[in-house]
Amino acid sequence: MRFVAALFAVALLFTGCSSTSTYRSPGADLAGYKRVWVEKNLSDDHRIHEMITTELKAFGYEVDSGFATMMPRGIELVVTYTDSWAWDFKTYLIDIEITAREPRSSRVIARGRYFRPGITNKAPEVMVREVVHSVFQPGKKK
Repeated sequence: MRFVAALFAVALLFTGCSSTSTYRSPGADLAGYKRVWVEKNLSDDHRIHEMITTELKAFGYEVDSGFATMMPRGIELVVTYTDSWAWDFKTYLIDIEITAREPRSSRVIARGRYFRPGITNKAPEVMVREVVHSVFQPGKKK
């Protein structure tokens, strides 16, 4: 019996729970936007903005990225993000949240978050892909 309890405890220790949440403004249709700007965080040492840009280009958006002061005219949607990292003998991403806003009004159109704490982690590219797909996937409404 002790062996089973110990085995269960070890399994819990090495299993990381993950969650994805998505919000879309009522009536929001992300397919109606064409030009997107991914705003780079000043503290982004992991190139998250490039990962988001790559994923959005795969959906067919015209995407550029950089600091807010570099945003060109004609942008229809601004994507911002926050990322949280942890260190347990190596650095890994535990939380990524992206927000899509209209540039003039700053009205939030959509928001998505992927949270995965724990020792067993996913590559940052996989976590970014999952949260971008949960927010921008055509026809997906949550």
